[in-house]
Amino acid sequence: PGSAPTRAPCRRSGGGGRATTQGRVGRAASELGGFGAAVREGGLDAGLHALGLDDLKGRPPAEVIDRIADHLAEGADPTQYDLLADALKAAILEAATLGAQGGLKDLDSALRGFLERQGVEGLVQFYLSNYVYGRVWMAVENHVEMKTAGGPSSRAMSIAVGNACRSHVAD
Repeated sequence: PGSAPTRAPCRRSGGGGRATTQGRVGRAASELGGFGAAVREGGLDAGLHALGLDDLKGRPPAEVIDRIADHLAEGADPTQYDLLADALKAAILEAATLGAQGGLKDLDSALRGFLERQGVEGLVQFYLSNYVYGRVWMAVENHVEMKTAGGPSSRAMSIAVGNACRSHVAD
C-alpha cells in the first residue's frame, strides 16, 4: 500500500525480435512527429535542428529527405533499416508533394503547407501506412512473383495491398 508497482526495465538492444522492431517503428514515428511539429512551428530549419541535422540547411530537397530518413532509421538491422528508411522517405515526399504550391524546390513551404492542413498526425499516418505496406508487401512478394512471374497481376496486387494498408492505418 502506498507504493507504485514496479515494472521490469525494457530491453533496448539485442534479440532483434518483435519488441525491438516495434521500438524502432515507434521511435521513428515519435521523432518524425517531433520533426513535423518543429517544422510547423518554426520552419524546415527548426525541424532539422530538432533532429540535430543543422548541416542540411540550404541543401537540395532530395538530399534533405534522404538524410532525415537515414537519421530516423539509424540503428536498425539492415532489413528493418530499409523498410523504415523507405517508409520515412515516402512519407516526407508525399507530404511535401501534397503541400507544394509550385513544386518541391521550396521544401520548407511545401512541408509547412501540408502540416497546416493535415497536421503532424497526417505526416505520421503517411509513415505508418508506408511502413505497414512495406512489411505486408515484403511478406507476400515472393509468393506473388512465383505465381505471376511479375506480370500485370503483380502490379495490381501491389496497388491493392497499398490501398488496404492506408485504409487500416487511417481507421
